[in-house]
Amino acid sequence: MKGILIYTTLLSSLMGFMVVDAMPDGAPIEACANLEPMHSDNRRTPGSPLAAIILSDFPGLMYIPGQNYTVTVDATIGSLGFRGFMIQGRAAADLSPVGTFAASGTDYQAVCDNNTAATHTNRDFKGDVPLTWTAPPPGTGAVIFRFSIVEQFSVFWTRQNSQRIEERNDTASSSPTPSMTTTSPAMTATSSMTITSLVTSTATVSPTPTNNIGRGDGGAAGLLTNTTLMLFLAMLLILVN
Repeated sequence: MKGILIYTTLLSSLMGFMVVDAMPDGAPIEACANLEPMHSDNRRTPGSPLAAIILSDFPGLMYIPGQNYTVTVDATIGSLGFRGFMIQGRAAADLSPVGTFAASGTDYQAVCDNNTAATHTNRDFKGDVPLTWTAPPPGTGAVIFRFSIVEQFSVFWTRQNSQRIEERNDTASSSPTPSMTTTSPAMTATSSMTITSLVTSTATVSPTPTNNIGRGDGGAAGLLTNTTLMLFLAMLLILVN
């Protein structure tokens, strides 16, 4: 009788331990396909889960390929927290795993092929768990985070979806605007052409015949004046050139 009592006590303790705790080392590798916690009873608990995915590090709910972001598994207000979780980035088009999580951090570890998912590392109650996620390469398209939350061994929510985040396309290159340069005609060339035209005009214009009768040396004086003017203009043209 005493042996039966001891056996019953141990069995009750073991069952109680299984009821209140999540798997202590995180979700098993088999959970990578559908994010099921692989507990003995895989029933989905009705209602909203005890946690949500916070995407405040994504401006405008958009991501840049290859950039690191913080994705937070956050307990809902009024709850005691959650014990276990599993989260994975999925392409919105076909739900294939995309992106990678950092290998480890506070209360979490990266799992599944190429570290595409993250899960808990202990069965303590958690208020929030920030995760470092690296966005997938260009051309992936929109992404969601699919996650499962465990409150107790038999109380959990599976395959919950976060908000959708779009891929940001920054393909436009910022090439420098070609500079516009204008070349003004040289002022000296313009001046030279003007003076040349002036000298040519002066040289080709014949003086008006004058009647020098009774005027003495007036005709010679006029010829001297014209010669002096032509010499002056010629010297000026030489100086400008």
